[in-house]
Amino acid sequence: MIMDYSKAKKLGEREYRRRLVKGQYPYLPSLEEMVSGVDRMPEISLGLAEIPLDMVVGTRTTGRQNAFAANFMPLVGEDSEFAVKWSNLYDSQVEEGIRDPVKVYEFMNRFYVQEGNKRISVLNYVGAVSVLADVIRIRPPRTDSEQSRTYYEYLDFYKVTKSFEIVFSAPGRYNQLARILQQNLQDPWPEDLLEKLHAGFIAFKDIYLARGGQKLNLTVGDALLIYLSVYSLDSLTREGRDVIGKRLAKLRQEYIAASQPDRIALIESRKDAETTAKKLPISKIPVPVLPRQAYSPAHPLRVAFIHEKNPDDSGWVYGHMLGMNHIKEAFGSIVETICFYNCSSDEEIREAFDTILAENCRVVFTTCDSLRPHALRFAVEHPEIRVLNCSVNQSTHALRFYYGKMYEAKFLLGALAASMEDDHRISYLAGRQDATAIPNINAFALGAQLIDPYCKIVLQWIDSEPRNDSLSAQAAEKRTKKISMFSDVDMIRPEEPVRRYGVYELGENGEQKRIAAPIWNWGMFYELVVRKVIDGTYDSMPASRKDYSLNYWLGLESGLIDIIVSDDLPRPVYRLFELLRKGVMEGRVSPFEGVIYDREGGMHGREGVPLTTAEIMSMDWLAENVCEAEQKQ
Repeated sequence: MIMDYSKAKKLGEREYRRRLVKGQYPYLPSLEEMVSGVDRMPEISLGLAEIPLDMVVGTRTTGRQNAFAANFMPLVGEDSEFAVKWSNLYDSQVEEGIRDPVKVYEFMNRFYVQEGNKRISVLNYVGAVSVLADVIRIRPPRTDSEQSRTYYEYLDFYKVTKSFEIVFSAPGRYNQLARILQQNLQDPWPEDLLEKLHAGFIAFKDIYLARGGQKLNLTVGDALLIYLSVYSLDSLTREGRDVIGKRLAKLRQEYIAASQPDRIALIESRKDAETTAKKLPISKIPVPVLPRQAYSPAHPLRVAFIHEKNPDDSGWVYGHMLGMNHIKEAFGSIVETICFYNCSSDEEIREAFDTILAENCRVVFTTCDSLRPHALRFAVEHPEIRVLNCSVNQSTHALRFYYGKMYEAKFLLGALAASMEDDHRISYLAGRQDATAIPNINAFALGAQLIDPYCKIVLQWIDSEPRNDSLSAQAAEKRTKKISMFSDVDMIRPEEPVRRYGVYELGENGEQKRIAAPIWNWGMFYELVVRKVIDGTYDSMPASRKDYSLNYWLGLESGLIDIIVSDDLPRPVYRLFELLRKGVMEGRVSPFEGVIYDREGGMHGREGVPLTTAEIMSMDWLAENVCEAEQKQ
């Protein structure tokens, strides 16, 4: 009907004027104008598929793009042949539906129409949510940009799901979604899961956008991922709109934090950690918190620790247990602690948090990154309890994070080891492959290179704990071709028979000469946090940072990390160590300052400028003087 065409044209003219006022392009964007060389990029036919209509954003060529405003509503006059054809399509849609598929090109998660602009216009006008399309994918060249890495991760996701609708804005998130749903990006996902994911996404999208989600700098996929980090996929199809809406309200601060990933408040010194709340006028975080109370032996502050392993098997857990013992000594009977070991399954972790609630604990420390999703879920549901997770550079609001700059110590240990070796080679035995492992290896390598420009770091990944006979001194020597200088794991238990840790020299007869070892002083941090809870300043933040994610990231200067060195070090070596140590602690020496080359010849950083925190924690490259150890035959 021509009357409906007139209504659609008014919508187009309104969008046209709105964009002109904002200085934006008022017509449909054309892919061939937007992307230089798009005609030379590989094209892959994906066949017929139902695609989300809101992801169709422009035209493939410049053809008739000016006939439509940017919202696909028409701009051509009512007395034109164009208007008649549009009206006929509208009548067909009302009577029997538009059945002929459109032809579109998919480029970087968006669709551009080659044939069927008027069909897309009519479907948008009637409020359709999807359209049948013959889809051709244009594959852009792979680069190291965040956008390219995210898209190529999406291509892996598409192979196992054939889904177009879930779009993320940063790399790693498709992998994160797969982990949450207990899948991977290599094997096809079960059909029943894909149906549930599609239904859950549609339900979530409707509620999220109805509550103003489009105002945040997040895709619907980003927001869904945050939801699934706290609540189950089943809840989206099982629960009513009101329940899901209330959950979204609880997650509001998480969405704000995620939409501003650069708004992470890094506390990098002990002084800042102790006085953060005193620097600027105070503004209480707008979440329900308990009134300040006086803790006493009769009413102690209860503090809980949740560990993935136990101190008998894990030096990491043993170190945190020493930190827990420290706060017992520091606060006496006004603080009680409760500890949960071997929390590796969902059931064990849920039982631990249920007990924490029953025992009225007010502070919870979760001591490894694998516990982060459960800790976040608990923190969102119970904002009156202070919950922290031992990982770094995270952007959530309800949960605080803490970790140490172990790479500072590794830099010094690398310099020490290089000053003692005599064949330009050091063996580096690395444990768990997590976000801190690569910076630690690179810092050690750069410290060694600073002293010996020809020094090679022979890297071998090992199972970090428990140690066994496969890592005997003889086996390690064989795998590293008689290298005498070793950097081994950082932590052991006093009862552990294997005594290889830190940096040591291996003699011809297998005897070990200890040079130095890093140590964690978790008690320092746990005392700081508990003291802030007791004195009522933990929940205070400067007004300018109330929406920030808070990360404690402390180094040598704070005392969280230290290095013990052998009394037998030659005096010149000890003097060199102290000079470097002082420089790092005072901020005059940075392990990652200047131009750094990786093993493939790539260049990182700029001369005279240290790498940023984000650059350090996202390292996926190894320094040029790191090589792999030969495997045991």
